[in-house]
Amino acid sequence: MAEQRLVVVGSNGSGECYLPGDDDIAAPTAAPLESLPDGKLVAQTAEGNSFTLLLASDGELWAAGGNYCGQLGRAHRNNNDPDNRILRRVTGFGGERVTRIAAGCAHGAALMESGQLFVWGSNVYGQCGTGAAGGNVLVATRCAAGALADDVRVVFVACGSYHTVALTSDGGVIVFG
Repeated sequence: MAEQRLVVVGSNGSGECYLPGDDDIAAPTAAPLESLPDGKLVAQTAEGNSFTLLLASDGELWAAGGNYCGQLGRAHRNNNDPDNRILRRVTGFGGERVTRIAAGCAHGAALMESGQLFVWGSNVYGQCGTGAAGGNVLVATRCAAGALADDVRVVFVACGSYHTVALTSDGGVIVFG
């Protein structure tokens, strides 16, 4: 099997390209994936404003970059922590496999195999689906407010800058933010 490479280009001011330093990356460059345990392959990426999410083929979610609103899901919003530049696992999914990810300006979303949706990061406009707008959600939190009741199964998620869209198994569309 050929070695997997993740190629990055653009701003690296917050470490969103996993490269040392704050320099912009002007030419496509292979990003180091040493932080991922041996044998893990990247299945999907999602990029926000200064942060990146990586979904591994085994359903684990990883993040690095800016964390000014908690968009790395690390239970803090310290944007100056040098550890933010290192890919680290996003936790809080109860061991369930993540199947799809999305990123907005400063929030992330993860869809679980069970159809549950988790969101974290900036919630200024209600884009984390907590039922109220304001503040930040610092850890991955299940969306169960309003139209996302316990019996609703989400099959697809996408994020805009300040909103989240969920497609349900019955063909419904739920938008918040």
